[in-house]
Amino acid sequence: MPSLSPLLMPLAALLLLLASTGPRAAHSVPAAAGAPSANSESASIDELRRLLALLRPPSAVAPPAAAPSVMAKVARTSDSPSSHGELRPPTLDDLRSGIIRALVSDAAAVSLDKPGVWPAVRDFVRLLNSHLSARSLELGRLLRPLAAWLPEEPPSHDRWLRALADAGFPTRPPDAWVSCRGSKPFLRGYPCSLWQLFHTLTAVRFATAGASGPPVMPVMRRFIIACFSCRYCAENFDKGTAGMEAEIGAQPAPGVELLYLWRRHNAVNKRLSGESSDDPAYPKARFPSAALCSECAEGAASADANAAAFLLRWYGPGAGWASHPEGGSDFVMPAISTVDIMGFFRVDLVIVALCFACALDALLVVWCRLSHSARRLCRRDLSPFRRSPIPVF
Repeated sequence: MPSLSPLLMPLAALLLLLASTGPRAAHSVPAAAGAPSANSESASIDELRRLLALLRPPSAVAPPAAAPSVMAKVARTSDSPSSHGELRPPTLDDLRSGIIRALVSDAAAVSLDKPGVWPAVRDFVRLLNSHLSARSLELGRLLRPLAAWLPEEPPSHDRWLRALADAGFPTRPPDAWVSCRGSKPFLRGYPCSLWQLFHTLTAVRFATAGASGPPVMPVMRRFIIACFSCRYCAENFDKGTAGMEAEIGAQPAPGVELLYLWRRHNAVNKRLSGESSDDPAYPKARFPSAALCSECAEGAASADANAAAFLLRWYGPGAGWASHPEGGSDFVMPAISTVDIMGFFRVDLVIVALCFACALDALLVVWCRLSHSARRLCRRDLSPFRRSPIPVF
């Protein structure tokens, strides 16, 4: 049988091309997933100097850049394994679970045709899609089709549930948590994931200097007031943020709303400390703690700048939840390394190529055997003529 190696060389080249083609950045390890190098740390500090200018009006003096120790501490916390009572940065699983529960449970439990409810839900979905879809393939698969479907008029309850199912949302929201897991099933969980989600949105908007992304706080406030299943919590949030527009404006700058949400969350933690909802394993206190960021404490020099640096590293695109931390706020179709022609993912293409190679191998084997059998039959049929003398006339 002839060797098949030359025939399979093009297929091997195809597989190598599929495995290697695509932007390197899509497979780079996020900054918080490993110890940062000196060059990446310096680049992060330099970039932060530019971003921190958004914390003040142009006429004001921009605060100094955050101390490198702030960035290093967050990196060490992200790298270290979780222990009892230790706070962790958000995970993709918790962000996804929070989004699913907010839309499948909370938004579906209220009348969408009630005044103000549907605009709050619609703007919330658009906000999520604008800031998260470009940075996480998993979140993008859920949010992009739902955002593309959104009608201007409120849909019926059944139509909303059908739209969620068509976009890939489960009918029952998950109830397993990672960084938001409490010491008991009824502690932390979903409320924790909502806080993490909105902190993440403000950090993403801050990291991109607000490029084409809508402000987070006005949308967050409307959604919490209209849809949050804890009505007591929603009423308190409404009261606590009643003066938000007067304080930060209707279109707050990215750094302004990043720090505003951080202060409001600390105020809520202070009010709820020691209440029945306070998990004794994760007591509500000012965040970050002095152990995580001593430079972020009240009264510390450049406290706002250091807090912004900490929040950006803790919640931002480099925190480990984003598969594309460098992506823009508007979705850009990935190259062949992620999505190829006809919507196939690279892994799908490799599987198809392997199946094709196996099928071709089988056909080649069958063809070779048939050819070999045909040659043997031909020799056997011609053997009498070879033995017989040629007649002479």
